[in-house]
Amino acid sequence: MTSSDWIKSIKGSKQQLLLEIILQKMDVLLHDELCK
Repeated sequence: MTSSDWIKSIKGSKQQLLLEIILQKMDVLLHDELCK
């Protein structure tokens, strides 16, 4: 595994983490809206 591949995989996993956090936040917001 070259260093550039390693950097790509780290960037990819960071984006994945960010997506999951955003989706979780949206779920919470939607849930709050529906429960009003």
